[in-house]
Amino acid sequence: MDQQERSLEIAFDRANATVGVRGVVDAPAAHNLREFVELVLRTGVRRLVVDLTEVEVLHTVGVRELDDGVRAARACGVVVEVRAPDGCVARRVLDLVDRTPR
Repeated sequence: MDQQERSLEIAFDRANATVGVRGVVDAPAAHNLREFVELVLRTGVRRLVVDLTEVEVLHTVGVRELDDGVRAARACGVVVEVRAPDGCVARRVLDLVDRTPR
């Protein structure tokens, strides 16, 4: 697998207050995802959706970093929804580790 196939793309759609995540959330990328979520929180959003629909690989460290980011957001009064529909990789991993950030 080359570097491009193992990449992570994170984008923020301000109009919909959505952080879209695409690609591989391995150990190094997990930290980047959490930092990105924390950066978005500084924009003053009161509601945030983290969309994991297009995640190809989600390591357990990614689940932990995501969970920590969601907790930090909620501690700031931000309502957070983690979107991982049935059938997507992220949903299978979250169900496997029984740890959906809620």
